[in-house]
Amino acid sequence: MNNKNISKNGRFIIFCIVLSIVLATVATVYEHNKKQPEPVVVSETETVPASTPEPEPEKAPEPETATASEPETVSDDETEQETVVLDTGSKYPHPMFIYSGWDRCLEQLKIDCDVAFLGDSIIYKSSFDLAFPDYVICNLGISGDTIRGIKDRLGTLETVKPEKVFFMIGINSLKDDNIDECIEKYTSLVENVRSRGDFDLYLISILPVSEEVSTGLSLSPDTIVSFNRKIAELAGQNNATYFDLYSYLEESGYIKPEYTVDGLHLSEEAYGIWVDAMRPYIEGN
Repeated sequence: MNNKNISKNGRFIIFCIVLSIVLATVATVYEHNKKQPEPVVVSETETVPASTPEPEPEKAPEPETATASEPETVSDDETEQETVVLDTGSKYPHPMFIYSGWDRCLEQLKIDCDVAFLGDSIIYKSSFDLAFPDYVICNLGISGDTIRGIKDRLGTLETVKPEKVFFMIGINSLKDDNIDECIEKYTSLVENVRSRGDFDLYLISILPVSEEVSTGLSLSPDTIVSFNRKIAELAGQNNATYFDLYSYLEESGYIKPEYTVDGLHLSEEAYGIWVDAMRPYIEGN
């Protein structure tokens, strides 16, 4: 571990405060955008109302050279214009704009962390900074995040310059996509993260859920086991370490009741087991 001077600790306190605000904003944007109408494809020069469109103004009479039954003609220039997808229901910026601004903020703070954690709410709700007070820990978890979401914000790793990176992601993606699609996305993520810096990479297994959650999400224990098997395989192929947290918390295919608060998220006892199992990875060379 590198010695940290007082000024660096001061910057880290500022980092933690700003991080909490930004992550809360991103989560709000994510939840808000999920409730919006389907995107509308329009030309890049055309604007679309944010909600129910107002009645169109009365059209001017057609020129004498055209009849009512003739289709509207479009110039060659117009047909060659690139089309873009506009989210017509959201007044918030796309999360990518937030990530970009966040990265610039971190660059100014000159954060130099020992360990960074990337993931969804299970990472977000952790308190590894308290478990490892001698290390500068960056918690970059966002509630509800997916494999694609992690890939979109990998640039943050280049700004906080960690020596070790842990990430756990996939359970939210498996709720919405089939396992083959998730494996493809995860494979691309791992290949991409390796280009973001010279750090030790740890891929954490996704965790078991309760039988009730498994049934409600149509997420079988076999699916989780198969996905973890692929994570372990990718770790071996990409000079990373596979951290099998699943085996510490599982019993008969499901998470032990004392290790969860709602069938999905972890109890304080489960986080304690996680810390003990992870300690050799954090404190080892």
